[in-house]
Amino acid sequence: MITITARTPVTQIVEIARNIAPVEVSPDVVAAVSRAHLESAALSARIPTYGRTTGFGANKTEAVADDDAEHGLRLLRSSAVDAGSPLPDDAVRAMLAVRLVQLCTPGAGLDANILPALAAMLTKNALPCAPPHPGIRLHRHRGPRRVVRNGAHPHG
Repeated sequence: MITITARTPVTQIVEIARNIAPVEVSPDVVAAVSRAHLESAALSARIPTYGRTTGFGANKTEAVADDDAEHGLRLLRSSAVDAGSPLPDDAVRAMLAVRLVQLCTPGAGLDANILPALAAMLTKNALPCAPPHPGIRLHRHRGPRRVVRNGAHPHG
């Protein structure tokens, strides 16, 4: 079992990618990320916070309703356009493992439940389809732009 923290060495990333090593996230990391999430929620309840209580990009001045549970999912879907044959499983595992290590640094304000969920995906080898070419999409004010893969698309 490899315990993931923000300082997981590349040798362990390789082990996860090539040998499907089981993964868990350090309980101390989960606790720290959870505290940061609560602090972010408290802060954004007091002041507008880009992407959390407002829209993104051209919609940054638009308020997001408190009861809008779909806000994050819409954002993820809007940037989840890729093309090409799927990358090999070991490459996808490596990308997921690196993203998990990055998310183990508190401060992004994300819900800590994503950490054990990503660890479970790696352990169970439950991988998303990951085409290699980020898509092109039109931006309302600046025309076409490349979409950088920010995470796995929830629908393949």
